[in-house]
Amino acid sequence: MGGPDDRVVTAHWLNPAFLIPLVEVAYGEETTPETLARVAGFLEDVGKIPVPLRSSPGFIVPRIQVAAMNEAVRIVEEGLATAEQVDTAIKAGFGFRLAVLGLVEFIDLGGVDILAHAGEYLYGRLGQEQFKPPASVREKMATGETGPRAGRGYYDYRNVDTAALFRERYRGFADLLRHVAASPDLSFHGGIQGGSRSNKEGGRQG
Repeated sequence: MGGPDDRVVTAHWLNPAFLIPLVEVAYGEETTPETLARVAGFLEDVGKIPVPLRSSPGFIVPRIQVAAMNEAVRIVEEGLATAEQVDTAIKAGFGFRLAVLGLVEFIDLGGVDILAHAGEYLYGRLGQEQFKPPASVREKMATGETGPRAGRGYYDYRNVDTAALFRERYRGFADLLRHVAASPDLSFHGGIQGGSRSNKEGGRQG
């Protein structure tokens, strides 16, 4: 018979919780699969997307967010761009792609080798450890597992129609562009002055 720890999970909702689909579900070493399945099932029933992970400080999203947010602030601190310029770049570039691609999928489709070379370049120029390619990136470079063209990256593409996969992702980008263009409340322009409608106009003019 299990103890109380086998029925413990942490459900981490992201703000605004009533809109964000994701709920991260952290499980411990003693959490039973039945407990995890029960919580995941409940979250799916209320319209959420549960993502399980081993219990760890920062979960998934906050850990990635903090790294990205700190780097955005460093760029502003270094005088390389204003806060508004950084936000425009994120919304129109980095964030735009992440609405269609997950980060790991993005690595694969762009090429693990691209990440490796970019990381080594930034690490060499800036000397900051966060840019140094992780161990698995170096391992995949050594084994040639660099993405769809190689048949494997972080995902297995050996039975995947990669041309169709790229077409689907491009259609996703095109759909997103149409949604933003049609909505008065969506904009790729950074900044808060005047609200979203004036921001969209500013983004079109800039």
